[in-house]
Amino acid sequence: RFLWRDGVIQRLKGWGKDPLVATWSAFVFVGPCRFGAIADEGNEWGVPAGQPLGVQHPAAWVQIAAVSQD
Repeated sequence: RFLWRDGVIQRLKGWGKDPLVATWSAFVFVGPCRFGAIADEGNEWGVPAGQPLGVQHPAAWVQIAAVSQD
């Protein structure tokens, strides 16, 4: 079940959408980017207590589309 099925970033020309979306996509592609829980003492990953733990999306799917109007 998806909370948000899709999303759109609409900004003016020259705003810097390309680097933003490239970074965002790489972050989702590489690793656990979704909030899972708050770390407790002695967790298996060595994350300090009180810090957020990430979980991988079970079916990560990153699609990027672009259009150009000249």
